[in-house]
Amino acid sequence: KEVYMTIGEKLKKKGIEEGKQEDLIRQLDKKFSLTEEERDAIKKVKDINKLDAAIDAFVFAETKEEVLKLLR
Repeated sequence: KEVYMTIGEKLKKKGIEEGKQEDLIRQLDKKFSLTEEERDAIKKVKDINKLDAAIDAFVFAETKEEVLKLLR
């Protein structure tokens, strides 16, 4: 049986993704400064689990690379 997401569910998921992307960009930019390429790369990540892992790693990260590698 195929599972379909409603338009509302898709919009909610997209909103959650974008919120996490924006939070991560803001945090990394304040601590390390991001290039436009790095910002664009974060905005392309749709996997919420990867975004959550990166947000969690940010707390103890000494370099932005430690966080960005989790998004690949």
